[in-house]
Amino acid sequence: MCAVERTKKGNPQMMTRIAMVALVSVLASPLALADDCSDGCVLAGDLNEDGSVDIADHSAMLAYLFKGGPGCAAAADVNGDGSADIADYIYLQDYLWYGGAAPVNGFIVGDANNDGAVDIADFATLGSYLFGSGTADICLLAADVNEDGTVDIADFITLENLIFG
Repeated sequence: MCAVERTKKGNPQMMTRIAMVALVSVLASPLALADDCSDGCVLAGDLNEDGSVDIADHSAMLAYLFKGGPGCAAAADVNGDGSADIADYIYLQDYLWYGGAAPVNGFIVGDANNDGAVDIADFATLGSYLFGSGTADICLLAADVNEDGTVDIADFITLENLIFG
């Protein structure tokens, strides 16, 4: 009777191996990163775009890799190598569960105008945002220079010290 049941269910070890091979083959092929982010300034690993990297992003990463979304493509590139693949999934898992390295962000802290350099233009952009209309084209993640979660006068002073010494 056991042999009959085993035949009906199949070989569980073989089914597991087949599933793993399918998973690896899908995840191992990198996806080109499309420019589908609203402003190009994203928190790497924050696939559900809620402002933090947590367990929900782990699930969103699986959906992104297997279904092509939803999520910002740049946020899926957790290791910063320019593609979203199995390596990013492993990197995110390592960060979330084992205290591994934090996701590699695509922005530079202090680069408020998101042009790739921290300079006087960032100081002007941040000043315009804080003291002007508040509508300057700004990368808020990068403008949070003191990394306290808010963009305020403290970031302006920190950026001033960073640029002008």
